Amino acid sequence: MKKVFSVIAVLAAFASFPCFGSIGDAVESVEKSLKDSLLELAELRKEVAEKKAPLSKELNRLNLEVNDLRQAFEKASRTRDTKGLDLSSLENNIKLTM
Repeated sequence: MKKVFSVIAVLAAFASFPCFGSIGDAVESVEKSLKDSLLELAELRKEVAEKKAPLSKELNRLNLEVNDLRQAFEKASRTRDTKGLDLSSLENNIKLTM
C-alpha cells in the first residue's frame, strides 16, 4: 500500500506538467496497474498451488529411490570388502603352506 501512495504522490507532484495529463488519469492508470498486478499474482499463486502437490510426490519418490540406491551401494561395498578380506586370507594361507 505504501508503494501505491508513493506512486500517487509522485504523480501528483508532476501533475502540473502537461505531458502527464490530469491527476485523475494518473490515479486511474496506477489503479489499473495495481488491479492487473493483483490478478497476475492470484493466477501465479493458483499455478504454484496446483504444481505443489505433484512436485512434492515426485520429491518423496526420488528420496525413496535415493535411499534404496544408497542401501544397495552400501551392501555392494560390504560384499566387496568381505570378498577382498577373504581373498587376502586365502593368499596368506597359501603363503603359509608353501
